[in-house]
Amino acid sequence: MDQIHNLIPHALYIGIKLHEFWELNPQELNWYSKSFQIRETFIQDIVWLVGAYTQNAVASCLSKNVKYPKKPSDIIKEQELLDDDGFMDSETMYNRISEYFNQFQTEGGI
Repeated sequence: MDQIHNLIPHALYIGIKLHEFWELNPQELNWYSKSFQIRETFIQDIVWLVGAYTQNAVASCLSKNVKYPKKPSDIIKEQELLDDDGFMDSETMYNRISEYFNQFQTEGGI
């Protein structure tokens, strides 16, 4: 019973109501947990991308060699890199954005 009670704070953190917690079976609880992990990874990727755009915006103000991208597709443009749900995995996203910024480093930008 202690193991179950130790799960309650985690369940509440990921948004499961207490009354729902007691009605879930372990598989359903795992689905909620996995969903939360996917959502958190997505949020982290978006935050990282915003930081990347901010870095590029500042660099484009400080250097004539750096141009701000005209549209997001300049960074994320290959549909085949997306999974069935329309998301790019974190490693691929990081690699694409790294390639994007390396382009400016070689041109004397950032």
